[in-house]
Amino acid sequence: MNWKEVVIPDKMQHLDRDVRGLPIPHIVLRDRDNIPQFTVNDTRKVEECVAKSTCAICGQPLGQDTWLVGGPLSAFHPHGAYIDTPIHHECGTYALMVCPYLAMSAYSGHRRDLGKLSDKFDGALFVDPTVIAARPKFFVFGKISGYIRENGYIKPHRPFLALEFWNEGKQISEQQVQQIINEQKFQEDTAGDAPGEA
Repeated sequence: MNWKEVVIPDKMQHLDRDVRGLPIPHIVLRDRDNIPQFTVNDTRKVEECVAKSTCAICGQPLGQDTWLVGGPLSAFHPHGAYIDTPIHHECGTYALMVCPYLAMSAYSGHRRDLGKLSDKFDGALFVDPTVIAARPKFFVFGKISGYIRENGYIKPHRPFLALEFWNEGKQISEQQVQQIINEQKFQEDTAGDAPGEA
């Protein structure tokens, strides 16, 4: 589906648009020319979202509609945590359908030359060394009852109240998730094997 055909949720209608027409999430940092840098969070806005319990995408109050999106390690590892703060279900669903990083496995625009990027800002840019460079094979979208903030990370109260799985801009089933995991395991198990001679 073309991202232009995806209806922008009501909660996001007030957001500014970039040159492509995409809504600019609340926490996205803008450079000194006011150009949004979608791969960089504005830490002041992140702190505001935590303090006021507002959505990182639309900036409006979350209430009980509190969701996190991330890779399977963030969701299921015993010490799994998130960098991005919670979002509304409708805001997250829209992002999972149109955000290039979330919706397109071939997208590589998140790998930026930080030296060039830092020239666009007056302040410091920080890189989180715990983030895995490879894009997850699928994303987990989970509803939470609450979270704690520890050393800058979001640690959700578990268990999740609801779970959705997403890949290539579409919601997928648990069976499809298992297939992705099995294929990845097979690739890892056979990596480096040379074809044998007859």
